[in-house]
Amino acid sequence: MPLAFFVLAATLALPALSPDDPAVLVCEMMVKASLRTPRSFARTAEPVVDKATVTLAFTAFDAHGRNELQTRTCRFRLAGDGFFHLEPFRRAYLEARLDAAKAKLRQAAPGNDLMLARSQILDIGREMYVNNDRMLKAERQAAKAGLYPIAPGLTKLAQ
Repeated sequence: MPLAFFVLAATLALPALSPDDPAVLVCEMMVKASLRTPRSFARTAEPVVDKATVTLAFTAFDAHGRNELQTRTCRFRLAGDGFFHLEPFRRAYLEARLDAAKAKLRQAAPGNDLMLARSQILDIGREMYVNNDRMLKAERQAAKAGLYPIAPGLTKLAQ
């Protein structure tokens, strides 16, 4: 009897045996890495896999301890090694904001405008760093679970 419990526990602990797409599991790991209380994560709908993205709808505790409905989209890219790799959250958006802030910095007159442009660049840089750190954490967890990088034949992602 104890052996049956051990086998059941081992089976439930392996994400590779999940019926979910590996991209969904990797995205979930990244979302959980971005939450203050990852254990509060609970899906509220089926994940949506569309071309190179996975969108998750879920509830999780916010900064005030309230359960909040949220959605996050993870982007993947097919790399030169033939596998799908995760991209940091909001990468394209933050890169566009960074370019705009740099342009503003080049045109800013000395004084408050210059300091504000520098401050915006620092804030964007911090967010990019944090998002990249969360992505690396999710990649390490997924690699440890045998899910990452994602082979094209194992996922519904398409490029």
